[in-house]
Amino acid sequence: MKKEKKAADLKPRQFKNLTQNAYIEIRRSIVFNELKPGERIPYKKMAEEMNMTPTTILQGLKHIEFMGFIRHEQNRGFFIEGISPEDIEEIFRLRLKLEAEMLKTSLQNMDEQGDKIIEKAYDEYIEACHSGFLKLMIIKDIHFHMALASLSKQRQSIFILRYLMDSLYLRYTPELHFTPPSLEDAVFEITAVFKAVKARDLEGAIKALEKHISNTNSIVRNNIQNKCLNINQIDF
Repeated sequence: MKKEKKAADLKPRQFKNLTQNAYIEIRRSIVFNELKPGERIPYKKMAEEMNMTPTTILQGLKHIEFMGFIRHEQNRGFFIEGISPEDIEEIFRLRLKLEAEMLKTSLQNMDEQGDKIIEKAYDEYIEACHSGFLKLMIIKDIHFHMALASLSKQRQSIFILRYLMDSLYLRYTPELHFTPPSLEDAVFEITAVFKAVKARDLEGAIKALEKHISNTNSIVRNNIQNKCLNINQIDF
């Protein structure tokens, strides 16, 4: 595998692409490596594993820091920020309004290509559920929501939705998202959204989507309460 070029040898566009790739890989690593709020991010080890320079990884971390998902402490490194139950409640409330609104435009834009995009996202989600790998289920759940949102072609709304997703899934563990009974419910709910979208049933699709987001919010809130987490910051 080719080693990454030094930053000094790169053109601005190439450097931007590398930083974006680092950002994407860091996000994925946080999800799969179970880094918890308060833990230091081993960016040098990440650089080795991703075959990138530490400088590129640091650029990606700076971007995530700017978005508020991690913090930098002088002479100590980068740490994942916690998130409060109030933040979670607010994020789900915003998601509920934003996704429902975007869904209207997505259905208006649906065509044969749109069907293929949403079918692929749905099939991957179901396949992930069959795998039993919780983190993969979470990622494919996000992909399904973002695939549906992408069909709206509303760039700013898509960006905001991505930010809301990252606000949730980069700052608490997937175990708070699902329990075995709720997993079956989530599959049923996503399937209901998928079928309504395929049938171009706007009212049914919005109703199914709102039910799914609301139920997920309730599950996360209940799991937090059951774990007796600190009301000011989730720290596990």
